[in-house]
Amino acid sequence: MRVFEVLAALAMLLHLLWILWVILGWIVTLNRALLRWVHIGSLLWGILMGGRALAVSYQGSFLIHYLGGDHIPVGGEFVSHAAIGV
Repeated sequence: MRVFEVLAALAMLLHLLWILWVILGWIVTLNRALLRWVHIGSLLWGILMGGRALAVSYQGSFLIHYLGGDHIPVGGEFVSHAAIGV
């Protein structure tokens, strides 16, 4: 189980670094043309996928509610319920 905790921590660190890059990457790219284009692409990806992630989680809750899945916990327990059927 320790391996999964390390992998989860690494995933969180990677996401944090990605968010920092998208928000503060303009500082790094001021005099670097190639990195500027990489940052613009990252920024567009973050904007487009960030909005999609919010929509997907909303749709998931909507479907759970209206398809009669009120017994399925929404929130932190939903993932464990969906993954292992607890």
